[in-house]
Amino acid sequence: MPGTPECVVRCMGAPVGMGDFACPPGCRDWCGRSGAAVPFGPEERAALRRVLEKLYGPGVVSGWTLRPEMLEVLTLLFTRAGRCSVLTGFLPSPPATPPGPAWVARQLGRLARGLKAASPHRLVCLRVAALAVRQDFELLGRGW
Repeated sequence: MPGTPECVVRCMGAPVGMGDFACPPGCRDWCGRSGAAVPFGPEERAALRRVLEKLYGPGVVSGWTLRPEMLEVLTLLFTRAGRCSVLTGFLPSPPATPPGPAWVARQLGRLARGLKAASPHRLVCLRVAALAVRQDFELLGRGW
């Protein structure tokens, strides 16, 4: 239906849409619709690679081309795995639920460091959630 927001998120406690004007000014960056480019430079790319390698293994990820669109898939993964203790232990709570790609991009370094330090049994919950979105990452990474 035209004019209907694609997705409803909660920002600062209130439900907001994902459209450019549906997010209050203080929430636009968290919704990923601020108009500014989502940060995806060499640092974010390297951190994303470390995160994906920890989830799927270096052999799987080595052939992937990392793209900014993968941040949207990581957002979906965070939504599915939001209660996993490994995430809640080192990531701040996003002000919008689900978090936008800009928030995810800013958290990549912290996420990569936290996953590297996490013991294997603490990663089980996150890896189970990651299986549900692996195909999305593969399609983006291989350019199919």
